[in-house]
Amino acid sequence: VYALDRQRELSARVPVRNQGLEIPDDKFYLCDLADAGAIRQAVKGMDMVVHLGADPGDDGSWESLLNNNVVGTYNVFEACRDAGVARVVAASSIMVSQGHREQEPYKSIYDKQFSNVSENYPMITPVMPAEPR
Repeated sequence: VYALDRQRELSARVPVRNQGLEIPDDKFYLCDLADAGAIRQAVKGMDMVVHLGADPGDDGSWESLLNNNVVGTYNVFEACRDAGVARVVAASSIMVSQGHREQEPYKSIYDKQFSNVSENYPMITPVMPAEPR
């Protein structure tokens, strides 16, 4: 097991009862996801990478969201491709739809008010611009 994080301390979102994994210093990479060079070093020689890093908050600044969620994810995928990593597992959260959840019909879907939703509404696709615009 190897790990990469921006800090050694557990996040405030980790329950106190969970003390985390003990990862030796020689297998722990402390860096920023926006640092492409550090990410390349971290994935070198890996067979598989599990990417869970992001700014999960709905109150993050644009700079934090851009660097951690967009640039960081790009850096992980590019570094893995360049290093020949055979498998990359990436996960996301409900926060990717935050801006859309404030607009109809998605607000009604989120609020479980399905009678307010017509049958013909635009689906959110990967090519749609992020919200809010």
